[in-house]
Amino acid sequence: MFSAHSMKMTFMNIGTVGLILLFLPLFLSQIDVQDDKTIEKRIGDIMMQPFRGWSTDESTTSEKAYRAPKFCHGIDCPKYTVGIKTDKYEERHYESTKWASTIITGMDLDKATSTGFLRLFAYISGENEAKSKIPMTAPVKNLITPGQGPFCESNFTISFFVPFAFQDSTPEPITADVFLTSEPATTFYVSQFGGYAKESKLLEKAAELADSLVADGVSFQTANFINAGYDPPFRPVNRHNEIWYKQG
Repeated sequence: MFSAHSMKMTFMNIGTVGLILLFLPLFLSQIDVQDDKTIEKRIGDIMMQPFRGWSTDESTTSEKAYRAPKFCHGIDCPKYTVGIKTDKYEERHYESTKWASTIITGMDLDKATSTGFLRLFAYISGENEAKSKIPMTAPVKNLITPGQGPFCESNFTISFFVPFAFQDSTPEPITADVFLTSEPATTFYVSQFGGYAKESKLLEKAAELADSLVADGVSFQTANFINAGYDPPFRPVNRHNEIWYKQG
């Protein structure tokens, strides 16, 4: 059945064809051809032009385009599709991305996160070769690689997602402790939780996700994991945090 929208498009396209027929002699005068078959093909191309890309499906290209999740709050986020989904986690297939990153070594998660954030915020605020002001994005990603023992320092790689408008031409950092990284398309297993991502809660959620993946027989990398945060510090409600494990 055609909808009202489809019927409207039909009449619009019929009207367009009428105009084409009216000006057909002019179109023919513009066609440099050698035989009747070529004329027939060119006329067919002209007649069908209004209908190309049109179907009875009312979904438009923009409607089918990627829509970022609500927890991105209208700013650029990495694009992904969801594969397997359970009540504990989901499998996300991320497109290739570019990030601005910095590494902090230490034993205090909050201090490392704060230090890394300030370095990267300076970079997007103009401390780059182009002196560009780069829009803030989400999430703030923290790749946590635990130390080898109880009193060994861990590595925290803090990253800002590079906005889509800057992915192909990203200003170079001017400080040695900030660098750009390009990541290929990757699959992660992701769990979500609310509130503030304090160290004890973050480790608890990371352990829960790991246990769920093991129980389901899922292969994943255990050398490190990612904490992804989507909210400014002064948003007290509806906060969104994630744990990511890379597919093994």
